[in-house]
Amino acid sequence: MDHPTKTGARGGQWGPGRTTLVYLGLFALLASIMASPFLWGGYGFAYVDIGGDTYVQFYPLNVEIARQMAEGVGPSWSFRLGLGAYTATHFDPIWMIQGLLPESSQLQARIYVYLFKIGLGGLLFAFYAGMVGLRGMLGVLAGLAYAFSDYAVINAQ
Repeated sequence: MDHPTKTGARGGQWGPGRTTLVYLGLFALLASIMASPFLWGGYGFAYVDIGGDTYVQFYPLNVEIARQMAEGVGPSWSFRLGLGAYTATHFDPIWMIQGLLPESSQLQARIYVYLFKIGLGGLLFAFYAGMVGLRGMLGVLAGLAYAFSDYAVINAQ
């Protein structure tokens, strides 16, 4: 059985394309406001006062992956991290893409990677909300609430 036609507030069609566009527009607006110090204020998205993991553990790991990618070896063992570490232990495909950037760009890239991850998660949740009956703007709002809710995981912590 086909699903009933999804309509927006003005009675027009509300399909996946419109959901995506509205979600991405609102996400970009909210993200640019909430992350403005990191996007345009010159701050790096790594903390030292809240456990320090983002700056002491994960930022050096990002830099080392970038070094290894620049050398053409990919994630492997490195003695440049503490007493030595296997960089692929924290395997994340997005980190591998981030590793293609130069070492000097790793700290600035962290906020964009973070926003990409929560944005993608929220968009997928908006589609899921549409599948369970929250169509149109309600699905978009559910996706935004998911993306910006609670304490979002920064580095799979």
